[in-house]
Amino acid sequence: MTSKDITITYGAEVGDCTRPYYVTLGRSDITVEEFIKYVLDELKSEWGYIRIYKRNIVNPWSADYEFEYSHGVSKSSEVIPPYVLASCIKTLSGSGGWSRSDWDIIIEGEKQMTYEENVRAILESNFAGFKDEVIDTACKMILGLRTYGEWIPCSEQLPKEDDTTQVLVSVNERYAFYAIILMPSRSVKTEYGLGHIDAWMELPKPYKKEGDPE
Repeated sequence: MTSKDITITYGAEVGDCTRPYYVTLGRSDITVEEFIKYVLDELKSEWGYIRIYKRNIVNPWSADYEFEYSHGVSKSSEVIPPYVLASCIKTLSGSGGWSRSDWDIIIEGEKQMTYEENVRAILESNFAGFKDEVIDTACKMILGLRTYGEWIPCSEQLPKEDDTTQVLVSVNERYAFYAIILMPSRSVKTEYGLGHIDAWMELPKPYKKEGDPE
């Protein structure tokens, strides 16, 4: 997000020496995270709060999330979930005076993120500044921590794109059996007809006696 993506019109000053901000966004896909970064990078002479609402009602006392900032630095102790940061802004308004600026965001609706996207977003948020290679490695390690016997919804994570991936699958929330899964169609032929895979789990490694070759 750049200054070209936002137009701010300042209203008339009121009794407490503040004035309303009327904001027009140049893109419909600007996210909460993009705006927070814009404020920290571009409004370094200001301080205040960014309040986030999941409902179409702006009330500073009932914000769902609140982000405090001061002169380009986050001062917020509240952790905003990754799916909220990834949500698009529906409306944006503000008010301020002197060097304080407060912003009110109504989001379109919480973006549904996959398990892997959530893991990556949390890592990037907590380890900002680390190289992408480090984040990639940490993400892969965490994804690998899923234990055998745990169902993984396809909406969260898919098996590796390999035509010969053998997994245990749940079909139409009723049947579970071993299958060679073909992605991304997630359709398998069963004795009950064509089924849609809802979830899957990795198979344990075959038993090998100690000393047997790999």
